[in-house]
Amino acid sequence: MNWIALRTVFLLLAACAASFGDTLVVPNNQATAPGNLAISVGANASRFQEIVGGGQFAQPLVINGIRLRPAPGTGPVSFNYTSLKITLSTTQAYPNTNNGHMLPSTTYANNVGPDATTIFNAQFSASSPGCAAPGPCPFDIVVPLATPFSFDPSKGRLLVDIVTSATNGAPTGSLDGVAFPDSSSSTVAIVSGDSTQASGSASLAGLVLGLVGGTQMSTSLSGSFGFLIYISLAPTTVDSGTGVLGVMRFDGAGNVTGSYTFQRGSTSTKAPQTVAGTLTGTYSSNPNGTGTVTLALDAGLTATFAMVITDGGQGLQLVGTNLIGGDASGEVTTGVARAAYGGSPNGSYGFQLNNSPIPSGTIGVANFDGAGNVAASYTSVDVGTDPNQPPVMSGTLTGTYSTNPDGSGTINFPAQSGQSGNSAFVFVVTDGGSGALLLLTTGTGSNVSSGTARLQ
Repeated sequence: MNWIALRTVFLLLAACAASFGDTLVVPNNQATAPGNLAISVGANASRFQEIVGGGQFAQPLVINGIRLRPAPGTGPVSFNYTSLKITLSTTQAYPNTNNGHMLPSTTYANNVGPDATTIFNAQFSASSPGCAAPGPCPFDIVVPLATPFSFDPSKGRLLVDIVTSATNGAPTGSLDGVAFPDSSSSTVAIVSGDSTQASGSASLAGLVLGLVGGTQMSTSLSGSFGFLIYISLAPTTVDSGTGVLGVMRFDGAGNVTGSYTFQRGSTSTKAPQTVAGTLTGTYSSNPNGTGTVTLALDAGLTATFAMVITDGGQGLQLVGTNLIGGDASGEVTTGVARAAYGGSPNGSYGFQLNNSPIPSGTIGVANFDGAGNVAASYTSVDVGTDPNQPPVMSGTLTGTYSTNPDGSGTINFPAQSGQSGNSAFVFVVTDGGSGALLLLTTGTGSNVSSGTARLQ
């Protein structure tokens, strides 16, 4: 087996432990046990193809992220690649020779399936503190995929195809892997080597991978979803912006649990209000992808929504059919939900915020450095209700952020010159790390700002 070729590779992105929806560990036997091979992070430009056997999948899967973990007892992991490209496809190669199967070709192109999809292609850095033996270590190195990949094991095997530049600086540490003594028992296999060559060397081994995803069904629902709900309040005496952002978890059996932040702007009789809490509920779905979900928030709100499942079970469109509680009784709600991602934002995200009830909006770019710091530039447009504020403003902000295990988190921008207070947001990372939902939780007026962000 070519361990030298194996050691010349690998990749991926800064992250956080915790899971979005489900994380499928392949090989399955390593779900609770470490692998038997420590794969050193290589410094050279390389290509690495890992074939994962179809028997590792119980059902079709929409893959939204890829996780790695350090090999236990080998110290911290750190690396920085100028470029990292990951392509997923359904290959006809096998990781073993059972039933006369053919092992992967040493020619890279021969292993690539017709549905090849580039799911990440950018600069990439990662770090992990590692863990002591015996392990296994947490899957705390995560690549958020820019494009989800739908994999059906009845059509072939999963090919994870990785091409890296040389590292910037010397990499450190080793990743958890597994090696097999013969081709009758191998559930993964690799082809690896110099990325400038058409072929590499094959080995009965591979990285232990955590595949983040949800069941690939358009008419049923399971897993965790970040959600953002807008509530329209009336009459004008209580009219204020109101929004709810959080994470709700569908258990596949009709039950919902989760957490939320409720934000209401000021009214003629009440000051702005921020409430964080937990929710429970029930849901049902129909064969055509429609359904209902009822949520009970411990802030005293109960809401029933009609919903439509979208994007192969990765998204929801919501409209409230009944909202009971507080000033909002009987009012209309609308909202969206996207598959949540148990990782921190990392990289540059374009964002858009809309204000309600007074029409205004903001667009900009926020850069998250993977270490808790965020810098943003923005342009805001206002209808001119404040005579002291120009209709179009631009500026920059710097602040900090933190992320919870379920992908929700907070952003805090300290007050800038001329501002009376800080700007704080709650967010949920979605779509394998390529998106986010946002809700502003500070302010003194009736307006509430909320919106979305997408990885650039």
